[in-house]
Amino acid sequence: MALFKKEPQRTLTQKVGVLLMNLGTPERPEAASVKPFLKEFLSDTRVVELPAAVWQPILRGAILTRRPKASAENYQKVWTEQGSPLAVILQAQTAAIQTYFQAKKLDVTVDYAMTYGQPSIATQIEHFKQQGIGRIFILPLYPQYSGSATGAALDKLYADLMKQRNMPSIRTLRSYGEHAGYISAMSQHLRQHLPQLHTYDRIVFSYHGVPQNHIDAGDPYQAECLQTSQLLAQHLGLDNEHCITAFQSRFGRAKWVEPSTQNLLDTLPKQGVKKIAVFCPGFSADCLETLEEIAIAGKAQFEAAGGTEYTYVPCLNTESAWIETLCSMISNELMGWI
Repeated sequence: MALFKKEPQRTLTQKVGVLLMNLGTPERPEAASVKPFLKEFLSDTRVVELPAAVWQPILRGAILTRRPKASAENYQKVWTEQGSPLAVILQAQTAAIQTYFQAKKLDVTVDYAMTYGQPSIATQIEHFKQQGIGRIFILPLYPQYSGSATGAALDKLYADLMKQRNMPSIRTLRSYGEHAGYISAMSQHLRQHLPQLHTYDRIVFSYHGVPQNHIDAGDPYQAECLQTSQLLAQHLGLDNEHCITAFQSRFGRAKWVEPSTQNLLDTLPKQGVKKIAVFCPGFSADCLETLEEIAIAGKAQFEAAGGTEYTYVPCLNTESAWIETLCSMISNELMGWI
C-alpha cells in the first residue's frame, strides 16, 4: 500500500480557498443513516479517550444497537424540507461569505466540509486543488477551542495533508469566542429576541459539555466558555448572578463538566426561578443539540419541573451581524494572501 496519495501533475497557484468546518450530520433522519455517522463520530479518540480494545466492543454492542433509532427519532423532530438543519445553515453561511468576496471582487473560493460524514475535508481539499487553489484557510466553526471538536477537525485536516505529495499552503483559526465582533453579534441577537431581557429570572448560556478528565488534562474549553459568557453578560449589561453558564449533552457514565444544563432545568423552578431564556454561545448553527435537546426537550423538562416561561433563542445562524463578523475574521486571516 502506497504511503502517499497518487495525484496528477498540477500547479497549485496563489488562488485562495476558504473552507468552513462543522461537526457533521447524517444524510437522512433514519437509523440506517445515523448508525454509520455515530460510528465514525464515536470512534474518534478525540471524542472518547479510551483504548479501542476497551471502547469498540461497547460501541459496536449496546450503543450502536440502540442509539441510532433513538437519535433518528430526535432528528425527525427537527429535520427540514431542505435537509439537516446544520447542513442547510452551513450551506447558507458558505453562500453568504462567497457573496461577500464576490462583491469585493476578490478571487476567493468558499466551501464547507464536515469532520464526520460528507462532504469530508479530504474531498474538499482535493476539490480546491483541482481548481489550482494553493492557499487554503480552514475555519472550524467552534467559537471556543476543545480537543474533542476543534482538535478533531484539525486532526482530519492534518491526517489528509500527511498523505499528500503536493501540499497547499494552510492557515487555520484556533478559536474566536472572545472576538469583539462575535460578542457584539450575539448581544445584538439576544436583544432582538428578548426585548424585555431584564424581566427574565435567569439567562442560561448552554454550551456543549466535555468530560471532566479532558479539562483536568489541560483542555482549555471550560475556561474559554466562561470567558465568552462573561464578555457577553458585560455587553448585555447583566450582572454575573443573572446569567448562568451550563453544559449540555452529557454522554456515558464519566463525570462531565458542571453545572449540567439538564440538571438546572429540573432544579431552577424549585429555587423560584420560573422564567428563563436559554442561548447556546458555543454553537455557530442550530443543530440537533440545540433544536431538539434544548428548544424542545429542554422546554418540556423545565415546564414539568414547575417553570412557567421558557424561551429558546436560536443560534446566530445567518444573522447579518454574524455573517459580517465571519467575513471580517476571515479577511483578517487572509491578510497577505488577498
